[in-house]
Amino acid sequence: MNHNTFWYLVLAIGLAITGYAIFKITQKTKSNNISLDRVTPEINLTNKEKGNLFEAYVIEHLAVIPGITLRGKNADYHSDIISAEENKEPDLKLTFKPSKKEPINFAVECKYRSAFDKKEIICWAKEYQIKNYNKYQTDTNEKVLIALGVGGTPDLPKFLYFIPLKRIPKNFVTKEYAEEFSVKDFIPLDKLLNN
Repeated sequence: MNHNTFWYLVLAIGLAITGYAIFKITQKTKSNNISLDRVTPEINLTNKEKGNLFEAYVIEHLAVIPGITLRGKNADYHSDIISAEENKEPDLKLTFKPSKKEPINFAVECKYRSAFDKKEIICWAKEYQIKNYNKYQTDTNEKVLIALGVGGTPDLPKFLYFIPLKRIPKNFVTKEYAEEFSVKDFIPLDKLLNN
């Protein structure tokens, strides 16, 4: 594959994923209930593909919350020789405007993992990533939430957790600890952003 073909392929995949996410957002329902209507087989998916599917899942479920606006989504571009500077930032930038309240800007870093280990622990990030997310949180004064999907498939994880970054300072989390932040029917943004 020549150099130009590679870049056209990267662009086409990115546009397809973005188009899918936009399509799903425009199809959102009026409720905050999390749907359980699809499953994408995980067979032969790259980490980037899994990440993109999980990000689309998270966007879809945030989009049904009244007052939510997606301000931006990182392209997550990197190669062996160069990486986009925005890769140091959380995946999603959003604004939440609760009724009769000031808007709140916040960010979400999306992490999908296939399972907890035998000790019921997951390594959710590398140390340098956590430093980057903390720097973003400090520099922008925006709260960073970690959306952690575990099990199932990236577009329909068995477990979904929304954990404030300040509550998960290490690069690992136990299942027992994560349960406090488990999302069952809706994402409690008011609680998470005012915590």
